Amino acid sequence: MPDPTPRHRARHTVRVGLALLGGSILVILSPLAWGKSDLNKYPVALGFLGACWALSCILNGAIDWWRAR
Repeated sequence: MPDPTPRHRARHTVRVGLALLGGSILVILSPLAWGKSDLNKYPVALGFLGACWALSCILNGAIDWWRAR
């Protein structure tokens, strides 16, 4: 299988970042459905880290996509 073009890899990175951001937002908002608990801070922290990672993927992929044009 041939190596994908840099533009294809950049689009894929942006898509993965958007999917990860959506999942992270769901994890951040999940304590709203669970009710009040002391353990709700842990999923929110993991969701925040995932959202930061997702934004990094989106921004880096967008920059690579723009440079490949």
